Amino acid sequence: LRLEKRTGRFWYGFASVEYLVKSTGLTGFATIYEDPQLADLQRENATQFRDDPVPVVTSNLTFRTPLDYGTFFGDWRLNLLMEWSDGGTTLLNPDAPLSEQHRVGVIDYHNMDLLLEKRFKMFSTRMGFYMQIRNLTNFKGFPNPLNYTRYEDSLHFPHEQGEQKGNDKLGDYKQDYIDLGWNTWSHFVNPRDIFFGLRVQL
Repeated sequence: LRLEKRTGRFWYGFASVEYLVKSTGLTGFATIYEDPQLADLQRENATQFRDDPVPVVTSNLTFRTPLDYGTFFGDWRLNLLMEWSDGGTTLLNPDAPLSEQHRVGVIDYHNMDLLLEKRFKMFSTRMGFYMQIRNLTNFKGFPNPLNYTRYEDSLHFPHEQGEQKGNDKLGDYKQDYIDLGWNTWSHFVNPRDIFFGLRVQL
């Protein structure tokens, strides 16, 4: 689903919603076993995997001032590119028997980029000073722990029991009990970036 406003005196842009259902794997069995134990094992190992539907929302909006607002106030543009997607769930232990497998939640993804530009004309050349900010909200994203198994074990999932039971999702990291390891310099690789520049259209 996509809604779009292509032109406008003060603003234009689009917003879209995507809902994707995906399945992967094989159909049927490559081998038929007479041994009941092997046949049971084959039935327990799923050959098709269907991921939960993942909604994705994207919008790109541009706000502008008209040229007739004057030399200083005219032809300013503010562009916002925003994206959000549901983290969905993932299989925590795919190698375990079906009765012991657990699906756990994954953190959502979101990002916002901003572009502020003042356009002007010099002789017959169009130019513009701009400031661009990538990852405006400084969303850290998914951590990159040194020991991923230890990180998983430190999370408190809903299917667990006792003190280990909780509402954590894969990707959570702020709680004190979560073990990310010592490599803090490489945990997150999506920092906020700020750029300044001059655009020339010949």
